Amino acid sequence: MEFARQSERRLLLTWRAPAMRRLLVSGAAGGVATLIAGLTGAPWQLTLLAAWNTAGAAYLFLIWLTIARFTALETSAMATVEDNSRHWSGFVLLAASTASLVGVVFCLHKANLSHGGMRFWMTAGVITGVILSWAVVHTVYVLRYAHIYYSAGGHGITFPGDEEPDYIDFAYVAFTLGMTFQVSDNAFTSRRIRRTALEHCLLSYLFGAVIIATSINVLAGLV
Repeated sequence: MEFARQSERRLLLTWRAPAMRRLLVSGAAGGVATLIAGLTGAPWQLTLLAAWNTAGAAYLFLIWLTIARFTALETSAMATVEDNSRHWSGFVLLAASTASLVGVVFCLHKANLSHGGMRFWMTAGVITGVILSWAVVHTVYVLRYAHIYYSAGGHGITFPGDEEPDYIDFAYVAFTLGMTFQVSDNAFTSRRIRRTALEHCLLSYLFGAVIIATSINVLAGLV
């Protein structure tokens, strides 16, 4: 009986943790998409695409709906005390985003062998999947940079001006770094931030290579 109560309490705490709750809701959305795609008789490649694309879109919607309107004070509060599950949810999201690139290879092969409507949906799913994976990766690093910065008392990244940074400022850092492999008017002043940025750049390079390869493959298929 006591074990059952403890298990129920752990499940309740997991659900109440904002980062884990977003992950669970996104996973549930992906599960529904998998069920629907399976009922329509879609090939397994398209079913996986539908699951990941739905889960990725749901996560991005939930997180940006929350953080896009946060002030600097709210950003500081959320970044430092949200919950410990952010680390696990971030790891799961990065792993899923990277693994989805392997799925892209199988889906591109299936698209090249398909014709008509199936070819269109497979190609559209691949393009959407790569874009969503790219966006999820950079969004995870938006949260990481904010967490590291405010956990260190507002140190590690320099921002021009006197205003405290909000999540949009960290998005500026993360997406600029992810697209250009460098920062513009910011500077990294802590070892932890630099190591996180290195990890971010390596993942960004991988995604950039996949995006180029996907674009070439899609264009070649249109010729």
